[in-house]
Amino acid sequence: MNKLIILLLPFIFSCRDSKWKVTPANKFLAIKKTDTTSYSTFEELYLKGTIKKITTSDSDYIDNHTHFSLPLVYDKKYDYTKKYVFIEKKYIPDDQKIIIVKYDKEGNALDSIIVDQNTKIINSYIVERNSYTSWLIDSDKRIKTIENVNYFSESDTSKIKEIVKSLKRKNESYYSTSEYTDEAMIDTCNYIISFKNNKLTKYNYLKKFRPEYELKLGKDNTSEFSKEFSLMSSLKSEKLFQVDNFFAKNHYTFIPGNKWDFKLYPNGGGVPQCDNFMGSVFFSLLTTPPLKIKINQESICENRNLNELAEYHNVYTEDFLNFYLIEKGIRNPIYYVVKKNETK
Repeated sequence: MNKLIILLLPFIFSCRDSKWKVTPANKFLAIKKTDTTSYSTFEELYLKGTIKKITTSDSDYIDNHTHFSLPLVYDKKYDYTKKYVFIEKKYIPDDQKIIIVKYDKEGNALDSIIVDQNTKIINSYIVERNSYTSWLIDSDKRIKTIENVNYFSESDTSKIKEIVKSLKRKNESYYSTSEYTDEAMIDTCNYIISFKNNKLTKYNYLKKFRPEYELKLGKDNTSEFSKEFSLMSSLKSEKLFQVDNFFAKNHYTFIPGNKWDFKLYPNGGGVPQCDNFMGSVFFSLLTTPPLKIKINQESICENRNLNELAEYHNVYTEDFLNFYLIEKGIRNPIYYVVKKNETK
């Protein structure tokens, strides 16, 4: 019995809780000191009117059937009057609706449209059960009627096949669904939409094809957005952010309670937990002239290069745009609009 107690004692004393020791640091991590009085947070610059702010208003891109998660660009080749950015936001007065806002190449809001969250964007048309609008393409907000044609008898299968053959033969764009997909939100489970002359016709049908009559739709099926739409390109943020300094307020040192637990792994990841500093980071945005940005409540591993902090931001832009979008947050992002040639 005594031997058992002796064996258990090291185990008991080695299972103390792991903890952090926090000591004041109050120092700059870079060798040089930085005059921090000229630095402002993104929010302070927004309130001063130096930069603009776009909030997505608690959008949930996964759960609420929204159409695009990142800013979307419309780039009409060789037509500089038709180069826009679209951002989707939650419509606060009604959580079943979404607002899509259009911005010009300077980052100014031009127009917006409110749509039901269960609409679908097909070939850049905003489509509901029996109506559609071409606003994304031509700024026309008029609600137009979709012509619905039903083929709900089994004998109609040959007619559906002929419709597909005709669309391909005439090289007309079309869109189709397969049985019981989430696209049933705009009516029947199976349909084909044609887009001839900016007029949408929807052919609804039952899927009762025998194998020899299976529809062969091919790879020319129209996607959700036309080729003139694309997600906005991201820019490596260290090309825009220059780290000036980091003022560390506190130093966090990890003290393991278990002598065999030499390192803990944060969030189940494979990178060992490191001792770190908590404080404020000071950036220069490499605009003309540079904008001085500070971000509070930032942390950095004490053994990391200070310049790595410049990689933490998501920055979006395109060559034809005169601004950057700096994203803060992931599920409900806020975008800050920073001019490429900012003047105070």
